[in-house]
Amino acid sequence: MSRQLTNKFNEGGDNKWHIASLSWTSSEIKLLKSFLAEGLELDVIASKLGRTYLGTAHKAAAVLTLGERGGKPLKVPRGKGLSKKETIKLWEAVKVWDKTWSGFCRLHKIDVVLAASAMDLYFPDEWPAEASRLGLEKASCRGCASFFYRSKVKGRATCSNRCTGRIRRDSEYFDGMRMDAVGMAEGVCQVCMVKPKRGLSAHHVIGKGNDPENKLMVALCVGCHQLVTDLSLRGFLFDANAWVRLIKLVLMRKYINLEDFNKNASFSIDVSWNPLSLLEYCESEGIDPEDFENVTEDIK
Repeated sequence: MSRQLTNKFNEGGDNKWHIASLSWTSSEIKLLKSFLAEGLELDVIASKLGRTYLGTAHKAAAVLTLGERGGKPLKVPRGKGLSKKETIKLWEAVKVWDKTWSGFCRLHKIDVVLAASAMDLYFPDEWPAEASRLGLEKASCRGCASFFYRSKVKGRATCSNRCTGRIRRDSEYFDGMRMDAVGMAEGVCQVCMVKPKRGLSAHHVIGKGNDPENKLMVALCVGCHQLVTDLSLRGFLFDANAWVRLIKLVLMRKYINLEDFNKNASFSIDVSWNPLSLLEYCESEGIDPEDFENVTEDIK
């Protein structure tokens, strides 16, 4: 945390906020990287580090590369000639192949990227060395954050034509920054906190019109993204009683049966809100304000 920020925030005099405690040490960031490399979920990592989930997610998005933040092995679809049995047969030929990997794949009529992923799946201990010998390196796809193998010389940015098209479309709306959204690389919806089977959307927290440079984005699943968008257009947003009625109806629809309606007829709901400054928000959620340095000049 910069001295200027700490001094500015404490001008009130009572030292109510302890922003310095929100700063991350280099050793904590190193642990964050290692835990993600082990495949641990962000909520588990946050618990291990004694940090909040939001603080951990924002730090990952702010200081780690796409590959360091997350990623998963690329799935090998069925029907591509790369089942376990077929890959084992190919493995013996791989070990004695002394030309390019693309040449090997052309000879055996298999996809270059998917074949490498199949080798990595079924021969995780031996394949990395063979991949290096064949001129391949492991990378993180800029379109979906999956790990895949590419040529060290003519390395591609994506794992598939589909992701290439996705990046092309993203460049028009997100300036190529879609995967930088908080939770995107890790594959976690920032509302329901689950990893959906379908893809995630990058949601502009304050709206694209208010954030043309894509500085405040979070990952949302399709359902939550639609819900947030729809609710933001409703006219009752600042009516606490309307929110109470809405939440009651949702909970009643989900949990109450006609048979026990006499005993459990509804729920008691309290809804309130209070605007927070950026630094108050960071303090309440355990987020390092430095992770917002690209958002506002006020904290630099």
